[in-house]
Amino acid sequence: MKVSKADYQDKDDGLHPYNTEDYYEWWYLDAQFDSGYSCALAFHYRTLYLKPHIPSIQIHIYGQDGKSHVGMRSVDQNVCSASEDHCNVQLGTNFIRQDGDVYKVSMHTRRLGADLTLKRTLPGWKPLGTGLLYKGQDNGVQGWIIALPRADVEGTLYIEGESVKVKGNRGYHDHNWGTTYMHDCFSGWYWARLYDSKYTLIYGWVYPANKSDAAISRLYMAKDNNPILETDQFELIEKEMEHDAKSGKSFAKSLSLVRQEGEVKLRCNIDVKSTVDRYELPSTTNWPQYYWRFLADYNTEIEMNNLFDKISGVTIQECMILR
Repeated sequence: MKVSKADYQDKDDGLHPYNTEDYYEWWYLDAQFDSGYSCALAFHYRTLYLKPHIPSIQIHIYGQDGKSHVGMRSVDQNVCSASEDHCNVQLGTNFIRQDGDVYKVSMHTRRLGADLTLKRTLPGWKPLGTGLLYKGQDNGVQGWIIALPRADVEGTLYIEGESVKVKGNRGYHDHNWGTTYMHDCFSGWYWARLYDSKYTLIYGWVYPANKSDAAISRLYMAKDNNPILETDQFELIEKEMEHDAKSGKSFAKSLSLVRQEGEVKLRCNIDVKSTVDRYELPSTTNWPQYYWRFLADYNTEIEMNNLFDKISGVTIQECMILR
């Protein structure tokens, strides 16, 4: 299925307010910089993983040496606001603001900070034209849109009082919301983005809470500045399962994404090199929930219009286990 540029609108990245106790919403951004630094930022308007769902911010900065720096803090609801017609979110002095294809971002905790400008190089993506990962009668909705599948990015990171100028072309921004806890709908997921000099690939593979239901899949590809594919028709194969002794959970150290039909075919192998983050989520359930962020090698073969391409590189692979 080709990507419809008409599906995505600015309001898709605006606030989606619901009058339910379990309603949550966040805006997420990350960037990989030419210098080897990277960062991940989250603006939680209502924080899913806290009870009650108070506003909070979260910042991860990864140095050239791979060292992880983490900052988090809650924000008074009285100094928070968000627009419904476009992305304009204010959490205290922290903000993310859209002006056309340009997003301005500022986030600061006691020890860490980021002031960044992202400029869209690929149009916003509203998966399957709905932006919903889940819609059910009892469990409400779970929404996910990708406002910036890829963006040029530059600005300054702040680490323990040090200012670091950064620049690159691998910026990303998405947006999640829902009317109930994710663990009511999902048991976990794998998710990653692959940024090549020519290609952009984004995938999500979500396991349902009801194990008899089919997995929820989303796949997006672009070549240069043109989207070429969005689909839920592909296969994910888990290989080399590893047992984590601390959590008692298992995850795949190697994944294959396979699409053998249609105008665009591919086989993408993602192999974990190292773990850059691992933590147990704050307690909102009667059981533990876990998150991993991995550094991984990818090797991808692409066939399109009887032309063949091979790409390889390093990416961030995410695994969440909610149940």
